[in-house]
Amino acid sequence: QGQVSGTAVVADVKDRIVLVIDDLCATGNTLIRAAAACNRAGARATHVFFTHAPQPEGLAAVLADPNISSVSTTDSVGLSLSPLPPESLGKLTTLSVATLFGCAVQRLSSGAPLAPLLNDWPPSHEA
Repeated sequence: QGQVSGTAVVADVKDRIVLVIDDLCATGNTLIRAAAACNRAGARATHVFFTHAPQPEGLAAVLADPNISSVSTTDSVGLSLSPLPPESLGKLTTLSVATLFGCAVQRLSSGAPLAPLLNDWPPSHEA
């Protein structure tokens, strides 16, 4: 069920900084396996990015993994940080989606296009 079992890295990552991007971190297993594979291939650092973190256990597992240098996500489903150890919070960056959603609703109600919202972060009502 939605698992990635491979450990192959399809690029030369030796001595490079790797960005792993995913849409969802439920258990963290895919991101952890990807970071481990990059580490074995000689990556200098592996940073992970994902949009949704619906389960605090998955986020905690990714933050605790020593192969992962940093974690960036959004608050799209809210983040329950209470079970996370305090020392792992320095690895986490959370981007708010509130302004993006607000701008999107405003644009939809006025008939303006949504595409300009994808050009800059943070989004702006003037975009």
